[in-house]
Amino acid sequence: MQDARFGNALTTQSLMIVFSIRSFADLRDVPPKMHAAQDVSTNSSIAPEVTLTTPKAMEVYTMMRANPPLPGYPLGPDHNPNHARHSTPVIPGFHISADTETQKHIPHVLPPVLYAWGSRSFIAKLPGYRQMLLEKTGVGPGGSGGASVGHVTETVIGDCDRCLPFEKPRETAKAL
Repeated sequence: MQDARFGNALTTQSLMIVFSIRSFADLRDVPPKMHAAQDVSTNSSIAPEVTLTTPKAMEVYTMMRANPPLPGYPLGPDHNPNHARHSTPVIPGFHISADTETQKHIPHVLPPVLYAWGSRSFIAKLPGYRQMLLEKTGVGPGGSGGASVGHVTETVIGDCDRCLPFEKPRETAKAL
């Protein structure tokens, strides 16, 4: 793999090195369960389970931001009362703005799209959200034609939340 801007610097090997360094920093071993510890130690072909090093709360931080005023807290100088117009309220006092911007451009997506959802993802369970994405993706000017021509599909991967490649890497790879 090459990129004209970087000459030969961008190779598959260098990408693998970056991935392995990132994986080392972002993943940690899950302590084996008492009953499963023997199975893992006697069968060297079974890789140990891993999980993210970041706390589960990090998922919340990456998905929504505080939208003051929060009940019981004074109004601060950086409060922007316009957030409500430009973002989606998630729970009282929090909002997400990236979805609003992204949704503006969904009709114009040209490449084929596979929406992969985790069965426990609260986003996938929002009433009508998945259907809205299937109906709107790629149907605008410059878009792929959308689901009606087979360019937008979805799949649900069981027993996981929203970090599919980390929680269910094999199942995610098969879905692709």
